[in-house]
Amino acid sequence: MSGSTPPAPALALALPRRAILLAGGSGSRLRPVSRVVNKHLLPVDDRPMIYYPLATLIEGGVEEVLIVSSPTGLPQLQALLGDGTQFGIRLVYREQVAPRGIAESLIIAEDFIAGESVCLMLGDNVIGPGVVRAGGRPPRPDCATVFIKEVCDPREFGVAELDASGVVTGLVEKPSAPSSHRAVIGMYIYGPEVSAEARALTPSARGELEITDLNRRYLEREALVVESLGATPWFDVGSPRALTRASWTLGEDRRKGAPRFGCPARAAFERGLIDRAQLRRLAEVEAGSSYGAELLADSDSAPVKALPEILLDATPTTLPDGRQLRVVPLNNAATTPTLVATFDAVREFMGSYGALHRGAGPRARQTIARVTEAVATIRRFIGCPQTHGLVFTENTSAAINLLARTLAFSADDVILISDIEHTSNNLPWRYNTPAEVIEFVSDHHGDVDYASLEQLVETHGARLRLIAISGASNQTGHIPDLARIASLAHRYDSLLFVDGAQLVPHRPVDMAALGVDALAFSAHKVYAPFGLGVLALPLAVLDTVPVNPGGGSIDMISDHDVIWSPAMHRHQTGTWNVNGIIALAASCAAIERAGWDRVIAHERELVTLAVAELGSVPGLRVHAPLASYLEGDRVGAFPFTLPGYHCALLAAILDHEYGIEVRAGTICNHRLVRRWFDVSDEQQRAVEAELGQGNRLATYGIVRASIGIHNTREDIERLGAALRSVAEHGPRLRYRAVPEQEIYVPDEQVTS
Repeated sequence: MSGSTPPAPALALALPRRAILLAGGSGSRLRPVSRVVNKHLLPVDDRPMIYYPLATLIEGGVEEVLIVSSPTGLPQLQALLGDGTQFGIRLVYREQVAPRGIAESLIIAEDFIAGESVCLMLGDNVIGPGVVRAGGRPPRPDCATVFIKEVCDPREFGVAELDASGVVTGLVEKPSAPSSHRAVIGMYIYGPEVSAEARALTPSARGELEITDLNRRYLEREALVVESLGATPWFDVGSPRALTRASWTLGEDRRKGAPRFGCPARAAFERGLIDRAQLRRLAEVEAGSSYGAELLADSDSAPVKALPEILLDATPTTLPDGRQLRVVPLNNAATTPTLVATFDAVREFMGSYGALHRGAGPRARQTIARVTEAVATIRRFIGCPQTHGLVFTENTSAAINLLARTLAFSADDVILISDIEHTSNNLPWRYNTPAEVIEFVSDHHGDVDYASLEQLVETHGARLRLIAISGASNQTGHIPDLARIASLAHRYDSLLFVDGAQLVPHRPVDMAALGVDALAFSAHKVYAPFGLGVLALPLAVLDTVPVNPGGGSIDMISDHDVIWSPAMHRHQTGTWNVNGIIALAASCAAIERAGWDRVIAHERELVTLAVAELGSVPGLRVHAPLASYLEGDRVGAFPFTLPGYHCALLAAILDHEYGIEVRAGTICNHRLVRRWFDVSDEQQRAVEAELGQGNRLATYGIVRASIGIHNTREDIERLGAALRSVAEHGPRLRYRAVPEQEIYVPDEQVTS
């Protein structure tokens, strides 16, 4: 049978404007209550079951929904949902006289489809947020699209069978002995031909037109796209046990303050289909319930804030003078706090994990399944093409060093980097490859000089093998035009490598769309724990002898030969950092659920406020033009100095007197900072001599405040107030230098 390979999208999928919501069936597993009540009206947590799939459709951009149900179920559904105007969409209804299979709904809806693409959604499916989004990535118009999710017991579902390389080779309906744990969930996208395809089906032994048979027809002609939900939650709530489990899980999440979903009214409000007054009227109708209270809170607030919650101790820090303050975390470009969802995912995984690729048994199988799912989530998060593989390292620096050694360039080759690259994207190219490293120019503020880059590309095109650049500056937040740089690199069949350490946490990345050939980033900058780096690169590059061979890199070794493992695995020697992979995937999924539009809008609000606050501090020098943060696309990293204060002293004052975390120094970008201080060669030699004697405070440097999704307006206002106080009144404490540690610490006495 022909195969189909699941892609790894970077952005949520947009749904067609028309959808069928199947809310029929006999509901036999939920009898006796389903004899008198349509099962899709039963509560899941605090809202009707059908609200979840309807909200997903609205989030995905659907404008018209045909609800298909039984003759007895239709009046009940219509009484609750009406014509859809309260949600800014159109709802129409059609009978399915008897339950003759899911695929029959596509025949019933033939005139509704009317020559357009359509989404088919099952009314007992609860899908977490972030999988679909209005205005997102369009589905393939020439293919059908199905969605898969890893499940513990796949015998109750249609199952996707995969070969060893992850290619889908078959679809089986409710197998008694499943060869895969990837269930095909109840959401599908089809082209306008689907009604004719459904009519061509032969009823199964149970007399139904099976949706698996329909999807198999697309698979056989290589017209089936398979999308993985990754870590996004999914429940099929068609049985009492599943209904109870979903209600309990979602209720617990609600009590923990997790982002809510399954609310058609809020989905409509966020899409702009209804206004705040309409949302409030809907809330008033549901007054007295927790669901109504949720709507009321939404209608009383600014646009819904559903950003992931971080795992940080809320205990205030005690300052040397005895005051207690909440810590303000503004060193996110160095390390971000872990998300609650990430901690929960790792804790759950730790309770049942086993050997990865090195054992048999239930826990080993579960571990392999969870890691496979996590890898798919990470791939989706960065838009990693199927032509590429992932290799996991300790951090970004290790990933770049591995890439430099793996590429095996020669002395005749040329690598172009900017003259102010982060140390981790500079030294590996100089010390791990004999290629000639040539620098293109950046301006005084750290922005790329594209004319300099283009001139060097044209000059060295015949020898050019790679352009390496940071996706976002760790100092100024500058984001270069990666698509433009990719076009220059590909002009001469060269590769574009992006150090994504500062980009991936703040902007959606689609490697395929941008033309990025290789990407590296670290988990600890994406709200996951330390210890995991990710390197995405072409499988063609990986198809070589690994630079760090060992256990796991071979399939067979003999006296005369070595059979290497598949390209993506042979460079992954030893036992993988499984906990790190699970953690990173959970953080990626949490950001996806929140939605990049919401994340970016939140950070832009804080950046705008930071520009105003820093601009109000007397004498403060911000080393990137404040206007550039408002006019261009920069992430929230602000380098600044205050005359009369060594950077380490200013950072110590912010720490010990105001409870604010920042970073001080040259911060792995020595030459840009030297440029800001206009340090001459003679002065540089004097600094280096002092450093050689152990005086690490002899160096020049800046203080950097950097923003994350967990920061608040209060955080930025406290930073501004602290800096204004220092500028106008000086420090409250006396400090002494600790040169060997490059810090200042307070004396015990408090000054007046």
